[in-house]
Amino acid sequence: MSRPDKDCVCVARRDGWVELCDAKAVFGVSEDHWLVFAAEEFDAF
Repeated sequence: MSRPDKDCVCVARRDGWVELCDAKAVFGVSEDHWLVFAAEEFDAF
């Protein structure tokens, strides 16, 4: 669960990739940045 007053991230796994974003960013605005990692990279982290 994401709480608006906390630092939270969204994590999505799909097709061998992991994507992360700031849960407070509104979709499509300039602050809506996604970090994308290969699943192996993310798992090693």
